Amino acid sequence: MPRRRLLAVLSAPTLAVLSTCPFAQEVSEKDYFGDLPVVLSVSRLAQPLDETPGAVTIIDRELIRRSGARELAEVLRLVPGFVTGQINGANPMANYHGDFDSLNRRLQVFVDGRSVFSTLLVGNVGHPMMGVVLDDIERIEVLRGSNSAAQGSNAFSGVVNIITRDAADVPEVSVAVTGGEKGILDRSVRARIGDERLAFRVTAARRDDNGLDNLADNKRVDQLHLRGDLRPSAADHLSVFAGSINHEWEVQGTPAVWRKENWRNAYVHGKWQHQLSETNSLTLKGSIDEENYIDSYPRFPLKADGRGRRLSLEGAHTTALNQMLRLVWGAEFRREEVQSRALFNTDTTQNAQMWRLFGNVEWRPHPKWLINAGGLWEDHTIVGPRTSPRLMVNYHLLPDHTLRVGSTQAYRMPTLFELRGDWRVGGVPFVRATGGLKPERLVSDEIGYLGHFRGLALTVDVRGFEEAGSSLARYFGAAPNDVVNKDRYRKRGWETQLRWRPLDGTEVLFNHTQIRIRSWATGNTQLSDQLAAPSHFSTLAIFHRLPAEFDFSVIATEAEQMTWGTINDLLPASRQIDLRLAKGFRFGTTRAEAAIAVQAATGSHQEFSPTQRFTRRAFATLRLDF
Repeated sequence: MPRRRLLAVLSAPTLAVLSTCPFAQEVSEKDYFGDLPVVLSVSRLAQPLDETPGAVTIIDRELIRRSGARELAEVLRLVPGFVTGQINGANPMANYHGDFDSLNRRLQVFVDGRSVFSTLLVGNVGHPMMGVVLDDIERIEVLRGSNSAAQGSNAFSGVVNIITRDAADVPEVSVAVTGGEKGILDRSVRARIGDERLAFRVTAARRDDNGLDNLADNKRVDQLHLRGDLRPSAADHLSVFAGSINHEWEVQGTPAVWRKENWRNAYVHGKWQHQLSETNSLTLKGSIDEENYIDSYPRFPLKADGRGRRLSLEGAHTTALNQMLRLVWGAEFRREEVQSRALFNTDTTQNAQMWRLFGNVEWRPHPKWLINAGGLWEDHTIVGPRTSPRLMVNYHLLPDHTLRVGSTQAYRMPTLFELRGDWRVGGVPFVRATGGLKPERLVSDEIGYLGHFRGLALTVDVRGFEEAGSSLARYFGAAPNDVVNKDRYRKRGWETQLRWRPLDGTEVLFNHTQIRIRSWATGNTQLSDQLAAPSHFSTLAIFHRLPAEFDFSVIATEAEQMTWGTINDLLPASRQIDLRLAKGFRFGTTRAEAAIAVQAATGSHQEFSPTQRFTRRAFATLRLDF
């Protein structure tokens, strides 16, 4: 009965929108087969936006630039369902539908196909999300919902897929400088050599700021990234990536204990794409990541230092069996290692291996129907095997109007620390994992509508969802804490995204999410879990080009009360308005843009805890493309 009620409620606005559609009687073959954004990552098949097995938001590089964002987490405010904030000024975060804590361990992030979640502690993506230069990004594909069926256990609640610019598609030299209040000073330089057959791009960048007021949380992020693209033939494309990230910041604890933390990451990644025939292609990729984390507490016997490594090898084959049937299948091997006396009370290297087999079939039994069926089998050497299936049906009601309904099951495999951790304070156990932790499980049902009203230049995306989770990992018990499967929960709600281009150079985005969370632990509802995400939150963004190459943007966000941790850290409802004004100009062949941005223009609001406030700050940016 609850699911029927959910479907009925969500179908009502969809039918109301369709009933007012002025194009229902005038359709053509050109309308039906018109160009749509192509999504590359959801099912591992390249698919138009209205045929993906899930709701997807695409953010391109122009939207990123016009947003005035300095961090990837700020960009994700433009995506429905994402809750953003800052643990402190040095650690921004974003998660989908609330994460029951600030650890951000249930979201998968890819950069050019390389998974960037941390191998240390609980496998979060907070630091890796800071290890990307926004000016290097071509576009971001965000799957709003679980994708373990295609991309494994870390794609538990959602996927952020970042695609950087091809080395041949950037100017020969680009320079950008940002400076302003709160110690903001960002610098980046990018250089390119080569042509369309062989090109290399190198980017060096540094970001500095003083964080939030009345808090010791200064940060510095240094980055160096290399990308090379080789096309020896029309059928081959080889991409190589390498880089390093160094994130250093100050932390003021409670009581006031100042300390310095440092996270470093180095990686090498390669991808080869080969077109076997017009309907057959092969992709091979592999990566090696190493991260080092240093966390020293002066005058306090607690450390969390460690080193993690990850090796990943993957192959995939895509083929079209006929005009109605396409298939992608493949396998991945992954090995993870962690060495940390502080976290495991031993110098022995902890390790685990995973084998993955995946596949997805796209079947088109009728021009109006598309069925995506697939799944992923994953075998973890410590936890054992699990299977994540998915079935999604897309129905083209009318040209440019599609309904989507389906279900998927996901698992989140525990990290090595959650399975074997022995974290001590002055020799006394603080967290000791007994090793009995099982994977978290999620069953997600959804119904969605995607409509494009061409005459109005308006796109409407609505998604209704029910996410039922079990075996939620918690730190539980008197010292030492164990990591146990304790709670089950349910999230219900809907989210919508409107994209409207009323004029050339003008774009309006409106996102709204409503969600209700309920969890159970030994029969009791957890109040803090109910507030793990705001009951409703919205973003309105307006981007408008003015005469004489001026460009104006305003982004307004609003969220109801929520908590990132305990009920004692309850944050009241918040509002934030960011403004940006830019001017483009030229010096001969050099293109330039000068911009000024103001964040929290109308006043401050609380961040992460009631004692932390994000206050108004202004900064200016100059970009030069030679």
